[in-house]
Amino acid sequence: MQPSSMNNKMVQVFIDDYLGGYKIGQYFASINHRNVAMLDDNDEEETRHRWRGFRQAFLDNGINIDEDSHFIINIKTEELQEGLDRFYPKLMEKTAVFCNSDFYALRLIKYLNEHGKKVPDDISVAGYDDIFFSKISSPELTTIRQDVQMKAEMAVDSMMRMIKNKPVEHNIKLPVELIIRQSCKSL
Repeated sequence: MQPSSMNNKMVQVFIDDYLGGYKIGQYFASINHRNVAMLDDNDEEETRHRWRGFRQAFLDNGINIDEDSHFIINIKTEELQEGLDRFYPKLMEKTAVFCNSDFYALRLIKYLNEHGKKVPDDISVAGYDDIFFSKISSPELTTIRQDVQMKAEMAVDSMMRMIKNKPVEHNIKLPVELIIRQSCKSL
């Protein structure tokens, strides 16, 4: 089937968010975490891939995680601090939390420290993005690395190929990589 003429003019370069969530879930399961949660910034359908992958990894390991373990702090409608206060009792029931971004993970670690909790001694925390600060935080953050530079290069390359009327891939899914650092511990 030929793509429509509109689709011939579009290229989507995206990160495999489902696989990223799955890799964190597999990692948590491999170090014996069973009572886990994901901290997310919205519940929009197009952004649930990380949650679905995370949850599926546990299902593949015979562990059920229900929707109540998907903590959503929508920063469009509530301050992150308020959301963390709201979820704090539920967070303290968990052994590990996967955050939808390194920013959320680093803010969570700071919040937990302010409440006398130590990462990873009291709770393991992982993020997503592998931003610069994840390498210099204390503890250094376990995360999913996505290659933003490669994403930009692929987009520019595709655009240049289209300008020159050369064939392009219209859907380019880029890989992710699990980066294990000190913010998670084995149980």
